[in-house]
Amino acid sequence: HEVQVLGVSPIDIEEEGVTFVGAVGRGAQEQAIHSGRVIKPDLVLLEGAFVAAHLFRHHYPRSKIVHVGQNIDRQAMRSSENPFRLRDSIDLYAFVGAGQLAEYAVRYPGLRHKFCYLPNVTPWEWMYEAIARGRVQNRIMWLGAWTKWGLRQWALTMERILRENPEYTWHL
Repeated sequence: HEVQVLGVSPIDIEEEGVTFVGAVGRGAQEQAIHSGRVIKPDLVLLEGAFVAAHLFRHHYPRSKIVHVGQNIDRQAMRSSENPFRLRDSIDLYAFVGAGQLAEYAVRYPGLRHKFCYLPNVTPWEWMYEAIARGRVQNRIMWLGAWTKWGLRQWALTMERILRENPEYTWHL
């Protein structure tokens, strides 16, 4: 298998069997596709660049295009950047959270046939083997934007958890 990643480096880099095609910005990425530097893919995974789905569909009509839904927020859903508006170019929507998959399956029943679950897998041994383990702490943190949907519900849940477990601390 050959793996290429487009748009994360200004120069071509080969690392651990993965080719990072050097192209910064949309114009350079489109040029890399037009010039043939990007090999004809069987599978295209798009995350933040899901608006490129039309371009990939046009150049590689037989490729499977998957939008990996790391962070589909409600603001994007109301804008022209709504990934579901590109359903003619996207074959599959892969959600990294089970709750996220469930929510969108309910909200978009007509697209359920295009939804799947793709949990994040962290290569713990490879990435974190050299990190010294710290002591376990009873600390709960909110990692997300203040505008992220769900903060209020999460805060109400935390109010109950902290009452039941006064030794825990909550950090925003």
